Amino acid sequence: YQLGNLIASVNATLQAGIAAHLGGNYAIALALVAGIVAVVIIILTALGMEARGVSFERRRIQPIGAAS
Repeated sequence: YQLGNLIASVNATLQAGIAAHLGGNYAIALALVAGIVAVVIIILTALGMEARGVSFERRRIQPIGAAS
């Protein structure tokens, strides 16, 4: 959670710097940052591990000494 806050805290400064470099155009700065983040998420999702065949059902646990 805190690591996410650390990464997000740079966002406003980054966008302001990009906008200042582009003559004050915050629309392009926002679009660039959003586009880069989207590409990074796509890459991380594509390269991530996929858990195939995993059952998400809960198993019933029988009490000790219960007849089966």
